[in-house]
Amino acid sequence: MVASVQELMAQQAVAAVKVTGAHHSSWNGSVTELPVDDPRRGVVGPDQSLRYHPVSVIAVLQDMFDRAGQQRDLETLKAYRQALRAVFHENIHLLAAAGTSYASALDAYYRPANQVLEEAVTELHTQNALDDYIDELGLEAIAPGIKAVRTEPEYQEYLPAAKNFSQALGSRAKLSGAKVIHRIAVVNAAEKFRVAASGSRQPCARPLP
Repeated sequence: MVASVQELMAQQAVAAVKVTGAHHSSWNGSVTELPVDDPRRGVVGPDQSLRYHPVSVIAVLQDMFDRAGQQRDLETLKAYRQALRAVFHENIHLLAAAGTSYASALDAYYRPANQVLEEAVTELHTQNALDDYIDELGLEAIAPGIKAVRTEPEYQEYLPAAKNFSQALGSRAKLSGAKVIHRIAVVNAAEKFRVAASGSRQPCARPLP
């Protein structure tokens, strides 16, 4: 269990690798804050650093730990979950197969089709596995009820097409759409279409379900 924002930041990538079964995280260990007027909750830098919004993520998570174990209202729990969603989402971006990294695929990421797939798959797997991430970090004890609430996903304009894509691939490979999303999520932007084309199989640290 993590007991502070500092511990959460230190363990965020390790927990993401454990939950997803990815080979490794490309995170360089640096966390900084976005400008307060930035509309984003989080972003991965080209140097593989992480940046989070000081209000909607860092301050919200600080409040969560300051009130550890206390009962919260629904809206507060949703704010906590949304902040954790942002952390998990950005950490999924940093997952990569052996011999690859997030930075090695930046050119691919900025191609429109790759960027859409990257963001959609990352958000879908964030939604599918966020409760597992919360369990890995022991955060249900910090914020009782956080697993019972749901929040709106990001990139909603991309998600229907990505779901249809994963379900079509899954029907051919006899996998669920969620398993296809899982397998594509743990490789970088340059590898995602290759993994999809190869029946959603890729090397990782341990066998994926």
